[in-house]
Amino acid sequence: MKMRLWHILVFVVALAVFAVARAPAVFLPQRPGQLTYAGATGTIWRGELQTVQIGHYRTQTASWRLSPLDLVQGKAIVPVIFGDGDIEGRMTLLANWDGDRRIAIQHMQLTGLTLRNMALSGETRINGLDILFEDGACVRAEGRVESDVLARAGQTLGWPGPSIVGAASCDGENARILLSGANDRGERVNARIVLQPNGAAAWRVSVQTEQPETIAALGAAGFMRGVADGLLGYGEETRWLP
Repeated sequence: MKMRLWHILVFVVALAVFAVARAPAVFLPQRPGQLTYAGATGTIWRGELQTVQIGHYRTQTASWRLSPLDLVQGKAIVPVIFGDGDIEGRMTLLANWDGDRRIAIQHMQLTGLTLRNMALSGETRINGLDILFEDGACVRAEGRVESDVLARAGQTLGWPGPSIVGAASCDGENARILLSGANDRGERVNARIVLQPNGAAAWRVSVQTEQPETIAALGAAGFMRGVADGLLGYGEETRWLP
């Protein structure tokens, strides 16, 4: 019986899958400021992280599954479940060898927000979020996001902010989530979250105001005038895909 090339390839793939399947979950790289954890159990196919820090958010557990069959077919579909902490809910990440990327969240709740070193209370709720990138560009973005963090942070900030709400959409190659709202003073607040095809992300909250007490309170929280729009704003750069 002749040994054909595809026999060799199947054998090599089988060896690789077997080796990776036995790799412990602790091999998942940590990135200070983006992703850190205190412990890991399981393998990369089915594992769990404990005492997880994702950006400013801390959660006790983050568990996932990954099918070796999907990997052999050139794609990864990873459901991730967060529990008992600042992040609660489930999301699904998809990536393939063609460079397509997708994030889907049916329901998720984020508790609090950190501005500079100031911890704010409140909740941000994500519902029906579905963002898909193909060939390096956003082709679908939908879903609703609402937050009462600024509305509930009046005592901490010394400024009565509003609740904000908005939806996802494509903006050229990127996906964006725009939220807005106004407080009782008539000050308009806009939040902009941008997700890029390469996994990078950034967010910024801006406030339209000329009231001295608002400028003083937000300035103490780290808000600064934007170069482009001249509005008081605060933002950070992060990643949505590891």
